[in-house]
Amino acid sequence: MKICLDARQIRRYPTGLGSYAKYLVQHLAAVDDDNDYLVLRHDSDSPVVEQHNFSEITLPYTIFTLRNMVAGADAVRRIEADVYHSLFHFLPLGSGLPKTVVTLHDLIAVEHSRISLDSPAKRWWKSSWVRPLLSHALGKADHIVAVSDSTRSAALARYRLEPDRITTVQSGVDTCLWNVTQNTTVPEVALTPGRRFIFSLGNTHPYKNLPRLVQAFAGIAPSFPDVDLIVTGRGSTYTTLQRIADRAGISERVKLTGHTTDAEVKGCFKEALFFAFPSLVEGFGLPVLESMACGCPVLTSDCSALKEIAKDAAVLVDPTDTDSIAVGMSKLIQEEGLRRDLIERGKARASAMAWEQTAEQMVAVYQELAA
Repeated sequence: MKICLDARQIRRYPTGLGSYAKYLVQHLAAVDDDNDYLVLRHDSDSPVVEQHNFSEITLPYTIFTLRNMVAGADAVRRIEADVYHSLFHFLPLGSGLPKTVVTLHDLIAVEHSRISLDSPAKRWWKSSWVRPLLSHALGKADHIVAVSDSTRSAALARYRLEPDRITTVQSGVDTCLWNVTQNTTVPEVALTPGRRFIFSLGNTHPYKNLPRLVQAFAGIAPSFPDVDLIVTGRGSTYTTLQRIADRAGISERVKLTGHTTDAEVKGCFKEALFFAFPSLVEGFGLPVLESMACGCPVLTSDCSALKEIAKDAAVLVDPTDTDSIAVGMSKLIQEEGLRRDLIERGKARASAMAWEQTAEQMVAVYQELAA
């Protein structure tokens, strides 16, 4: 069987969608030596996998573009694959595609458009083209893979899909994160002697809920004068977070680092008091699992896929309530025994969700579809 994996969301800089595609391709190679795979790339320096049954071709346009919607089907047809798997939830327009699988990551742009982006104009623009394209992809795909039960349930309710057309295959966590001792570093802002830090990671879109996190930290900061908050990741609204910190008089204790390397993220997971991820909604929430795998306690939200992924291995808070976030943060700072317990629970949770298991489930989807 020949399987085409559309992995064009793998970029030179790390993103959640890119990490999903990269890890899935790598672990499909680890578990499947029989089927042939052709990986579609766009921003490519080197192959994701070098293995006899894996090859790559580069297309001059990304999966998100109008050009892909119009011309992408022709490119896929020329590959003559048995199965085409779009690792993002779009399908090119046109007929004659092989059996198609779509990974559905979330419905944030559709069901939570008001908190998807900061700019009202950008929200309107994104929603105006995401809605029809997502509807097209979910309607046309031969099979849909949802990354969580939460996402699957939302799709079933909104699009009235046949239940047997959509399967939950949860994302995994890379086993190389377990017992990390090498290839890690920590940003300089986290290296102040005698100080501890809380770590948060992600973009600054409204649904990530970072303003409430900073407000919650401002409320407890006087009680814990040796603790800082480090926020890292892509962001266009760091000025808002900085303004909140300035008004609370804690600007020197809220450290916004912007882009960081994978090694720095792993280093922060290893050194932080705990990882704070109080998103309002997530399709999955991979950073929660990555933090657990690195041995870092987690504070996250009691809603959407985050509760499903974390289970009893994290402190769960109401992300809409700043006081709830603050109480959870205070508890984790003060209770060393709780942090130790969550480290053990988190490692057990992460070990139960290894990428190898995800890849094996995905191969089963391909085989059933091709049959």
